[in-house]
Amino acid sequence: MIRSSLLSLILACSFQATAEAPVAQKSIFLPEDFAQFAPLNARDMVERIPGFRLSDSRGQDESRGLGQATENVLINGQRISSKSSSAADILERIPAATVARIELREGASLDIPGLSGLVVNVIAEADEISGTWAYRARIIDGQTPLYFGGELSLSGQQKNLGWTANVNIEPRGSAGSGTEIFVDPDRNVLETRDLVQKNLFPDIEGSLGLRWTPASGLVANMNVDYINEKRDQRESADRLPSDQPAFRQLIQDIDESTLAELSGDVEFDALAGRLKLIGVYSDRSSPFTSKRERTDPFGDPIDRSFFRQVTDESELILRSEYKWEAFAGSWEASFEVAENTLDSSSTLLESFAGAELLAVDIGESDVSVEESRSEGFLTYSRLLGEAIQLQLSLGAEVSEITSSGTNGQIRTFTRPKGGATLSWQFAPSSTLNARLNRRVGQLDFFDFVSQLDLNDGDNQVGNSDIVPEQSWRIEVELEQQFGAWGAGNVLVFAEALEDIVDQIPVGDGEGPGNIDDGTRYGIEFEGTINFDPVGIEGAQLVYSAGFRDSEIEDPLTGETRAINREDLIEVDLELRHDIAGTDLAWGFEFTPELSADNVRLDSIRTDRDQPGRLNIFVEHKDLWGLTARAEVFRPFNDIEKQSRLRFDPDRTGSLVEIERSRIVETPILIFELNGRF
Repeated sequence: MIRSSLLSLILACSFQATAEAPVAQKSIFLPEDFAQFAPLNARDMVERIPGFRLSDSRGQDESRGLGQATENVLINGQRISSKSSSAADILERIPAATVARIELREGASLDIPGLSGLVVNVIAEADEISGTWAYRARIIDGQTPLYFGGELSLSGQQKNLGWTANVNIEPRGSAGSGTEIFVDPDRNVLETRDLVQKNLFPDIEGSLGLRWTPASGLVANMNVDYINEKRDQRESADRLPSDQPAFRQLIQDIDESTLAELSGDVEFDALAGRLKLIGVYSDRSSPFTSKRERTDPFGDPIDRSFFRQVTDESELILRSEYKWEAFAGSWEASFEVAENTLDSSSTLLESFAGAELLAVDIGESDVSVEESRSEGFLTYSRLLGEAIQLQLSLGAEVSEITSSGTNGQIRTFTRPKGGATLSWQFAPSSTLNARLNRRVGQLDFFDFVSQLDLNDGDNQVGNSDIVPEQSWRIEVELEQQFGAWGAGNVLVFAEALEDIVDQIPVGDGEGPGNIDDGTRYGIEFEGTINFDPVGIEGAQLVYSAGFRDSEIEDPLTGETRAINREDLIEVDLELRHDIAGTDLAWGFEFTPELSADNVRLDSIRTDRDQPGRLNIFVEHKDLWGLTARAEVFRPFNDIEKQSRLRFDPDRTGSLVEIERSRIVETPILIFELNGRF
């Protein structure tokens, strides 16, 4: 729950009263406003705008289709139509040399459905080829050094045709070690484990974007994106059970995802308004392999298990938007159709005492899911008086979900959507936003597919009856400028939830399913504090903090609890100090978090990351014309603690086992060189 004393302290720090007269919000930022930071790309610039924070989504994969705008960034006045690339990704591909200006706007004033709060519009202009490059090397305590990482971004303009190209290679990794102990309710030791973890997370991304702007006023964009992500997680454990001989266990999980996406849009004048047509097609292949091997102290095999699941997904989206002016305001009518498919196939092999691996019957191993969806929206925006902006939106979606297998079925749903936004700039430095929205969440098709956990035994049963979560959300946000001190926002929200996706009994096991209703509420802060007024020139603190809670009825016990693994506390503190009169900068980022318990039918697991993620950096902005940066992640180690209570036969029964683990994650040193041309 949110403690009132903590909120009072944060409110006092975030919205400190000043004796200065109100200062009008700065709305246009030119390249010289960011000179002290020596930015390489548009993201470096946007992240230094006081009081503004990029939306934190990694692409728009979790959004339902394209729908209304969700990210708070526009490029040359247009929203991002790609689903695989986030606003931060797109901004990193725009060299700082091509940014003419950045406009900070109130979203409700832009007549773009779904946008509210602060929004940046990055105006990028290129008349010749320019670009940026980066080289990165990582040294991970306990791992082989990763020397070959980096990024190359290019952009250019030839008459009416502009283009951008980007390649990014990130060979990330981590390492840690620790202990795990199992005891009974009387604290008698059942088993101890010595753990060593070594993980690799290599990513390869490439993109090409084209923009055509002929003199006719037509604007056309095309983007091609390729993303390959791999998660190779390995854990070795020396296990010492109290009732049998010691043995060693090796676990390796390899989760890979390869995505190819083609997207495009064209916008032109039509009749009395302007028409925009958008198309997106993506195809993703996601093979997952889990291996478990157990050997005795002499290295002789005890047993082996091999689980492999191959999943192919596709999404096709076609969308049209038509805008016109009438009745003292702006109108937009939109219509979208989408087709989503998933095909998954699973195999389990087992071997004992070194024998050949043989297939094991795991029931229904092949699953197919298809959703056909269409939605329509009508949105009206207008200015009321000189300081109040109103936006009203009304729509609905119709979807048909077809699933295969023993419990396969065809289901059709119709759901209302829409909302209202009111933005009031009641003072030159103050804006109040109020929003009411009816939302429909995105289905995770993996919830239809059964999953095996060879390490902890937390198997999941696929559920073909699952439906998307829906909610009514009301929020009030205050945006405040503090002149030379910076800017800050505070947002309070509450949600009435329907069909919440959580852990429920499914058949003879458990898996994801829907809980009828619940609530979610919280308060969030974002802002920037400049330290120039107190004599620390060039120092700036960017902060965000979210404090949330939720309430649902547990499907097993009927008790009230939070939604499984809900983020309760998220804090991000980023300090950067560009030392006046030098080319040196230093800083840190600290991100403590707290999540709700992971509640299963027979267990309750609590995860804690102490004290929270910390990274410290030093930077030289002109080292022979380059920017050099050294950064240390987890300089003092991180400690991951986990506790799990197991019950028999389920949480309504008796406590039978307590599991506690403590993993120390080792530091990571990153060296980076950046240049431009």
